[in-house]
Amino acid sequence: MKIGKTLKALLATTLILALVFAGCSGGEDDEDGGDDTNDGSQTGGNNSGGNGGGDNGNNNGGNPNVITDTNSYGIAVQDGNVYVAGNYWDSSGIDTLCYWINGIRKDLSLPDNVTQGKTTGIAVQGGNVYVSGRYSADIYTMMYAYRRPCYWVNGTRTDLPLPDGAQACETTGITVQNGNIYITGEYWNITNSGNSTSGYSACYWVNGTVVNLPVPNGRVGKTTGITAQDGNVYVSGYYSNSSNTNNVACYWVNGTRTDLSVGGSYNYSITSGIAVQNGNVYVSGEYMENNYNDGSTCYWLNGTKTNLPVPGGTYLGDTTTGIFVQNGSVYVSGSYVDNMIVHTCYWVNGTRKDLPIPEEAEYGSTSGIAVQNGNVYVSGNYFSSDEYSTFVACYWKNGTRVDLKK
Repeated sequence: MKIGKTLKALLATTLILALVFAGCSGGEDDEDGGDDTNDGSQTGGNNSGGNGGGDNGNNNGGNPNVITDTNSYGIAVQDGNVYVAGNYWDSSGIDTLCYWINGIRKDLSLPDNVTQGKTTGIAVQGGNVYVSGRYSADIYTMMYAYRRPCYWVNGTRTDLPLPDGAQACETTGITVQNGNIYITGEYWNITNSGNSTSGYSACYWVNGTVVNLPVPNGRVGKTTGITAQDGNVYVSGYYSNSSNTNNVACYWVNGTRTDLSVGGSYNYSITSGIAVQNGNVYVSGEYMENNYNDGSTCYWLNGTKTNLPVPGGTYLGDTTTGIFVQNGSVYVSGSYVDNMIVHTCYWVNGTRKDLPIPEEAEYGSTSGIAVQNGNVYVSGNYFSSDEYSTFVACYWKNGTRVDLKK
């Protein structure tokens, strides 16, 4: 897929508008997977952007051209090693799915003649690397049709079965516990010659077996993150009417749904990730009014909401992208809008810490968070509309940025 400067600039404009009005979209590509670290705390989250627009092509095995753009979709850490799922563009305009280990890129293959795909999360256990994703037909002619869920273990792809009656499917995150692979997703039917969808249903897979997640009658469900502990499976998500308004944040434990209250007159809430420690359930998200006048980033602890402050205290498309809990401390990745500029950040127990991007960059985004031994790792992206209109994947360790360009 050839990406020129004009198209990239258009995509960048679309992305920043989506970030400013993130609360009204709840789009299916707002997703990121969970990670699995040695301490058993996981995070699942949504992708806040910087992806260059939708699916990413794949050349099935890499190429010698110069890499021009990179994107991240999630992060995991084990034994001090940093794993980031993403993709990259090369100078010929070809996109490739991949992940990085300490900045070293590993390409991920797709079936022959498949040109579009996306990674949605990453997990690590016992030195094995698990990446969730999907592949699809040409984004410009069949945007929703033929999307197929899959995952890779150390680079070897396994396709996931579509639930009965589904015509297309998406993954949104991954976690691993005791060798069992848990992957969240959603599935739907195709309408309008493949360019729109009907009837989203939330689900997850356990070692390839589909488990449906119930929502109220007449509503559609979506997932945003997953974790597992002591054999119990926790999934964050939300449900809404068919027009994707009046969203209700929720989570499921072994398929039983719990709605998350925001109180007041707010009629739109979504989640971005979930973590569990000592039986306590932590869910990151945000809420707002449908007219966008008021709202907040937040997290819930066993259903009790805590707001996450931003400068000025005014909600304008602020978003969370993942959550991690270690030793009782709550870490949430996200971004906020100030003077129409999107800033990357994370919160620790409600205290915000900004994440730097280059001075020449126009804006940034985050895509996930992990913590190990007190060190905080956040994956993300930034964009510069310079001569090359460049997207750059990166991660921050304790606020120090590492770019992923190779």
